[in-house]
Amino acid sequence: MQQSCKFAMVSLSCALVAACSLDEVEEAPPAGLERISAFEATMTRTSSPYTSNLAPNPQIELWITKESKALYDKISPTAQGSKVRLPQGALIVRAVYEGAQVKKLTVMGKGAPGSNPIVGDWWFAVTTPRGVPLEEGGQQLAGKLPQCVTCHDERGADDYLFGVTAAAHI
Repeated sequence: MQQSCKFAMVSLSCALVAACSLDEVEEAPPAGLERISAFEATMTRTSSPYTSNLAPNPQIELWITKESKALYDKISPTAQGSKVRLPQGALIVRAVYEGAQVKKLTVMGKGAPGSNPIVGDWWFAVTTPRGVPLEEGGQQLAGKLPQCVTCHDERGADDYLFGVTAAAHI
C-alpha cells in the first residue's frame, strides 16, 4: 500500500476505532481499516438523499457514528446556536452520489482537544468510496484542510457543523 493512502486510511480508522489527535494519526496502527469501505454497516444513516448546497446536482446521504446521531440531529443548517458538541472520536461521512453511484466521500472526524482548535478539533478528508484520499494540486485531501476550515469556521455555535435539513432527516 502506498504511504499516502495509508495516511488517510489510518486517519479514518483512527476515528472509527479510537479517539486520537491528528499528530498521532501518522503513527497509528492500521487496525480497523476494513471498516472504511463498510461505513454503511458500522455507522447510522441520518438523512435520506438530499441536494447539496455546495455543488450543482449531487445527492448526499449523511452517516454518523451511532453515539453521535441524537446530538447531530439537533443542528439545523438554517439556524445557528444549537451549542451541540459531539464527542471526541465522532465521525461523519457524507456519501456524494452521481446518479446511483457514490462518487466520493467527504469525512469529518473529531480529534483530541487541541488537535485543530480553529474548528473545534475536527479533521477533514475527501476520499474515493473505498476511503482512499483524493488529491488536489499534488496534496492529499486529508487532515487540516484549509478549504474545509474556511466554510466550517462560521458554525462555531454548532460544533462547526451544518446539520441536515428537516426534510432530509430520517
